[in-house]
Amino acid sequence: MAEEQKKDSEAKAVVSADVLAGAQSAVTADESPQAGEGEARVISIGGAELVSVDAAQVPGRVIVDLKSEAPSVSAASDLSWGARRMGQGNHPWYVQLLDGRRFKVSYGGQGKPEATVTEIQV
Repeated sequence: MAEEQKKDSEAKAVVSADVLAGAQSAVTADESPQAGEGEARVISIGGAELVSVDAAQVPGRVIVDLKSEAPSVSAASDLSWGARRMGQGNHPWYVQLLDGRRFKVSYGGQGKPEATVTEIQV
C-alpha cells in the first residue's frame, strides 16, 4: 500500500511539472489547472507505467496543440482523460475526447519544434 501511495505521489509530481511547463502556452491562466490539482493515478498498459489524470490536469499546451487535429476541442472540459508515461524524458501525452476519439500528442524529435498530433485508431 505504501508503494502505491509513493507511485501516486510521483505521478502527481510529474503532472505538476508538466502543468507548470505548459503555463507559458497560449492558454490563459484561467484555463490552466493549478499544479497538483485533481486526481493522478498510475496505470499499467502494455508493460508501461502511465500517469492517468483527470481532464483538468492535462496541460494547456496539449489542449492548444490538439486543436490542429480536433477543432472541436477548446478546453479541458472537452476531454475525458489524459495520460503520460512516468519518468524523465520526452514522453507524449495521450488524451481521450468526450466523443471517444483518442489522440497522441508528441513533442520534439528529429528537430521538430512543433507538436505532432496523431489520432489513435481503436
